[in-house]
Amino acid sequence: MRLHIEPHPGQFEPRSSSDSNDHGHPSFAVQTGHQAWFWHPGILVKLLLTSRLAQQWGVPDRHWVVDHDIHSILTIPIPVRQEEGLKIVPLFLGLENPVVPSGMQPAVEAPGIVERIEIFSGQHELEPSIERGLIRLADTFTNVGSDYPSLAGQVMAVIGKLFNTVFPGQRLPEFAYTTDLVTDPRFTARVRDLVYDAPRLVRHYNQAVVENPEAGLRPLEAGRERVELPLWLLRHQRPRQPIYIDLADHEPQLIDEHGRSLDLDALLEPSTPGNNKRRPGVIAPRALLLTAHLRSAHQGIFIHGRGGMVYDRAMERWLELAGWERSSLCPAMLASADAFLDWSVPVNGQKELRDAIWWRHHLPHNVDRFQPVDDELRQRKRRTIQLLAQPLTREVKAAWFEQLKELNRTLANAFPGALAEADRRLHQARQGVRNQSIAGKRDWPFFHYPDDDLRALATRLDHMIQTPPHGPPTHPIQASNPDRT
Repeated sequence: MRLHIEPHPGQFEPRSSSDSNDHGHPSFAVQTGHQAWFWHPGILVKLLLTSRLAQQWGVPDRHWVVDHDIHSILTIPIPVRQEEGLKIVPLFLGLENPVVPSGMQPAVEAPGIVERIEIFSGQHELEPSIERGLIRLADTFTNVGSDYPSLAGQVMAVIGKLFNTVFPGQRLPEFAYTTDLVTDPRFTARVRDLVYDAPRLVRHYNQAVVENPEAGLRPLEAGRERVELPLWLLRHQRPRQPIYIDLADHEPQLIDEHGRSLDLDALLEPSTPGNNKRRPGVIAPRALLLTAHLRSAHQGIFIHGRGGMVYDRAMERWLELAGWERSSLCPAMLASADAFLDWSVPVNGQKELRDAIWWRHHLPHNVDRFQPVDDELRQRKRRTIQLLAQPLTREVKAAWFEQLKELNRTLANAFPGALAEADRRLHQARQGVRNQSIAGKRDWPFFHYPDDDLRALATRLDHMIQTPPHGPPTHPIQASNPDRT
C-alpha cells in the first residue's frame, strides 16, 4: 500500500475569507472531483484528504461529480479464482448506455441489481473480501432505492452509504454536479467569452494540447468556416454532441455537429421544473475548460489525482497562450494511493519464475547435495566426477559421462518427492506470472478491499497530514478576483 501527497498539506498557508462570491458559494474551499463510478482507493484518498483539510482549516469542502462524462458505471470488473488462476469477469448490474452521460441517464431499479449480484456470486469463486463487498453493494442499492433524478445521483448516493459503512461518523464533502454548472454565472460568462473569441482561443487550445501529448487529448477542429468549441451539448438519454461556431456567415452562429442552429441563451438558462421540456439541452465543459473554471472560480485548493495533474499542465499552458490570467488559479495538490488486494492464489514476478526454472533444471543433477542419499552412491558420483576431470580420450570420457548420468537418474528416482516439489514450484511460478497482471492492479472498486485496509490507508493519511513538513509554508492561499480566469 503506497500513499502519495504532493506538496505536503503543511506547505499551504490558508487565508480564509468570510466573503461569498456572486453565486453564493464561499470564496474559499477545498475541492476535488471525479466521474460518477465506483472509485478505487486512490480516488477515496482524494475525498478523505479534501474532508480532512477542510475540517482542519475550518472551510467548506466540495466534490465535483463529473456527470457529463461518458463511461460504463454499471459494469464492474470482478477478479474471480479458477483453481490457482485469476481472471476478470464483468458483473453487469443493470441496463445503461455507455455513450450517454451518467447525468443524462435515469436511475435503475434496485431489485434487478440485487438479483444479478446474487447470481454472479453463486457462479464464481471469489476472494472473501470481494464476496463481502458485493453483498454490501447489493444491500446498499436496496437501501438507497432508485428515486433519483439521474444514474449519477443514484450511484453517488450508493457511494456515500458505502463510505459511511467503512468510515462511520466521518462526513463526505458536499457533492456538486457538473451538469449544473450553467447555474453558475461565472461559468456562463466564461462560455460567452469563449464563443465570442472562438478562433483565437481554440487555436491556443490546440497548441497547448499538441505541446502536452501525455494528456491524451485531441485537438479541436479549427477550419475556416467551422470551429469546434471545448464544450459538450447534453440532452436527456441521448449521446453528448460537440458544439461548433459556424463562421461562414457574416454573423458567427452556434451550431451542433449536424449544422443545426443552437440558441446560446436557451442553453445557458438554468434548469427549472417549468422549462425542462422546452430547453434545447445543457452545455457542459470539456476537460481543460472544466479544470480551468473550477480552479479559478472557486478559491482555495483543488486536489487532483494523477490524471488531473497531467490535464492541468495542458490547461495552464492554454491559459498562458490565450492571455488569460493564470494567477487567479487556486493551487493544486496531488493525492493518490496504490492499494493491492491479497490473494489465495500464486502471485509472483519473472525473478521467481527464473529461479524456479533454474531449480527444476539443477535439482535432478544435484540430488546428492540437497537430500540424504546413500553414502556409497555419493562416493561413486564423486569419484566419477574426479575421473571426468582427468585427461581422457573422447571415448573413455563419454563412457564415464554415461555412468554419471545413470548415477544422477538413480539418485533422482530415490527422491521422487523432491522432484515433484520442484515441478510444483515451477507450475506455481508460471501461474503466478500469469496472475500478476491481475493481482497487480490498483484500481479495483474500493468496496473490494477489506475495511481494515481502507481504514489503515486513512490512518496513514492522517499521520502524513499531522507530520510537519520540512520548512515553513511556501504556498500561501488567498482569495482573488473570481470573475475572470
